Amino acid sequence: GFELNASGVDISTPLTVNADLLKVVSTDAGAVENPILALYRNSSSIAASDEIGAVEFRGNDAEGAEFVYGRIYSELSVVGSGSEQANLNFAVGAGGGFEDPVMRLRQYALEMQAGNDIYLSRTSDIIFEGDTTNSNETHLYVVDPTADRTILLPDADGTVALTTAPTFTGATTVNGALTVNNDVMEVVSTDAGATAKPVLKLTRN
Repeated sequence: GFELNASGVDISTPLTVNADLLKVVSTDAGAVENPILALYRNSSSIAASDEIGAVEFRGNDAEGAEFVYGRIYSELSVVGSGSEQANLNFAVGAGGGFEDPVMRLRQYALEMQAGNDIYLSRTSDIIFEGDTTNSNETHLYVVDPTADRTILLPDADGTVALTTAPTFTGATTVNGALTVNNDVMEVVSTDAGATAKPVLKLTRN
């Protein structure tokens, strides 16, 4: 083998490492991100949609032919100075070919490409923080299915209504229409006094 040290070695031809491990070691005692594996495409005519670097996962197929089973690569979307941005794409081998990409990480969203599902294994939630970063979140979870289920969201604007009666503790203000799709809407008071409670008040302001 040979050693690449801080003085650097310029390799102008393809380099093949016939070993099980390629290790990059940094002795930097600071807090910055070292070591760095940099893939730099030094193109004189860079343009949007250019792919600028990739990490490929290759293996043999049943016939012993080399095949790319997975690929992570960056694709430019804007190249203007001061407004540069890119996508990070994830691709996998599928059906003897290549599904490219399966998933794309943009600067504003994570996209699943057409025909790909998001599968959450058991006891997994989708958690929403909301507009404010605090200790309150909304968890989206499902009751343990006893069969395959399909839930369709309608092609309409609006608010999803609960099918069971919500429980409010203390004074609660509901802004907007409240629909209770249930046989019973019950107002319960635990006041032990003699005054008339609970009270159902209808106010037209």
